[in-house]
Amino acid sequence: MSEHRITPIWTPDDTRQIIAESRRHKAIPARPADDRKRNRLGVRATLALIAFGWILGAALYYSVPAKADPADDYTVGHAYQVCAALTNHNTVDGVVLVIAAIEHDTGFGGAAAGKIIATSVIGWCPEHTGLLNRFIDAYATTTSAGWAV
Repeated sequence: MSEHRITPIWTPDDTRQIIAESRRHKAIPARPADDRKRNRLGVRATLALIAFGWILGAALYYSVPAKADPADDYTVGHAYQVCAALTNHNTVDGVVLVIAAIEHDTGFGGAAAGKIIATSVIGWCPEHTGLLNRFIDAYATTTSAGWAV
C-alpha cells in the first residue's frame, strides 16, 4: 500500500499569520446613528415625493379640461370698444344697437351679446351701470319667482 500523507488545510500557524496581518490594517468604523437617521429621512422624503407625484399625475389625468367661453374671449379683446359704443349711444335704444352690432360682428346670439355688454360694463366701464339697468327695466320680462329674464 502506498502511504498517504494528509496535510491539514488550515493550520494554527495560518491563524497566527492572519491575526498579525489584520492588526496592520485599520478597522472600518461602524456607521454613526445620525447617518442612519439621515438615511431614513432621505428614504421617507423620496417616498413622499413619489406619492406626491402619483397624486399630482392622477389629478392632472382625471381633471376636467378647461373650456373657454367665446363670449368671454371676445369681451377681453373688445370691452373698450363696447364701452366706447355705450358712451356714444347713451340711451336704451343705443344699447339695442350695440347688441345688434355684436351679434352681427360675432355671430353670437342675444344672450351672449348681453353677457358681453354686462361683463364689459362691470369690468371696464361701471359708469354705464345705470344705462344697463334702464335697458333691463325696459326689455326684461319677470318670471313668477320675480327674476328678470
